[in-house]
Amino acid sequence: MCPDKPPTRGGVGLPLANDADPGSIVLDATNVYCGANSQHNLMRVAKTGGMPVSLASSQPGVFGLSIDAHNLYWATHTNPGSVMQMPIGGGTPIPGRAAPR
Repeated sequence: MCPDKPPTRGGVGLPLANDADPGSIVLDATNVYCGANSQHNLMRVAKTGGMPVSLASSQPGVFGLSIDAHNLYWATHTNPGSVMQMPIGGGTPIPGRAAPR
């Protein structure tokens, strides 16, 4: 699962999205972002739940996910690995430089 919404007063968490191999998770004021690694996607889902949205596809092994006020950043498990950047609202992922091996 990618990720669970924890209950505010105890109990069992509710899955926000499902993936067999969830990757890194970050959040902002309204959304949760995570790598859905078995699907090779970067996903977004509202903290309140709802349908997950794929922000970027063809992203093998999303890890090291990070966020600032405007962009999401992550690394991929490609050979060579890449550092990627994309606006929080979606768009085309921009490759940074190849990760050193």
